[in-house]
Amino acid sequence: MNSEHYEKYKDLYKKRAADSRKDKLYTVYLRIHERCSKGSNNPNYKTYRDRNIQVLFDSPQHFKEWAMANGYEPGLTIDRINPYGNYEPSNCRWVTLQENSGRATARAIIRVEDNTEFPSIAEASRQMGVSSVAIREAMKYNRRSAGYHWSYKCTV
Repeated sequence: MNSEHYEKYKDLYKKRAADSRKDKLYTVYLRIHERCSKGSNNPNYKTYRDRNIQVLFDSPQHFKEWAMANGYEPGLTIDRINPYGNYEPSNCRWVTLQENSGRATARAIIRVEDNTEFPSIAEASRQMGVSSVAIREAMKYNRRSAGYHWSYKCTV
C-alpha cells in the first residue's frame, strides 16, 4: 500500500483501529504509516520524510501475516534493521523496547568528570540506574544527573 492509498483511506483505517483496539498489529501498522505519510501530524514525520522512508507492506493483512511468521509476540516492537531503510519485510524485525531504544541513530555521550563513554543515553541510563529523561535534562540545562555532567561525544 502506498502513501496515496493510505491518505485516501486513513479515516477508514483509523475507525477500524478504534473498533478493534485489541488488534495490536493493526495499530502498529497504522503508526508506521503515520510516521511516513505525507501530511501526517506525527511529530516524527519530518525525520522519516527527510530520509524518504516508506512503508512497503502491501496491506494491513500482509503486515500481520509477515509479523506472525517473523517472531511477533506481545511486548515486542518493530525495528528497522537499517535505520535509513524502508519499512519492508527484508528490513524489519521484532525486538524488545530496551533493545530498540538505544540503537540506530543514537548519539554517543560522555560522562564529563571521568570521560567515560556510553553508546547512547539509553545505555547510560541502564548502566547508571538513572532515568534517560534525567540525563537529557541535565545535558539540556548543563546540570548534574547522578552526580555527573553529561555531553554528546564529538564525532568530528
